[in-house]
Amino acid sequence: MKALVIEDSEDERDILCDYLRSLGFDTMVERSTLKAAIETLNKEKFDLITLDLRLQDSTPETTLASLPVIASYANNKPVS
Repeated sequence: MKALVIEDSEDERDILCDYLRSLGFDTMVERSTLKAAIETLNKEKFDLITLDLRLQDSTPETTLASLPVIASYANNKPVS
C-alpha cells in the first residue's frame, strides 16, 4: 500500500512513516508543503494521505479548504 505523508516537521514525518510501515504500508512519499503535495497528487494515487493542518505554506483554514481537492486524488478511499 502507498501513503502520502504531508508534514513539515522532519521528526514528525519520520514517526508517521515508521508507524505506517508497522501497519503494512510499503511505500511512503513525503512532502513538506501543500504546494508540493498537490503537485505530487497530480502525478500519483495513494491509498492513504496524512495531512498536517499547519504547513509552512498554508494556514489551517486554507489547508482545510483544500481537503476536497486532496481527497479526490486518493484511490477512491473515504476521507476520515
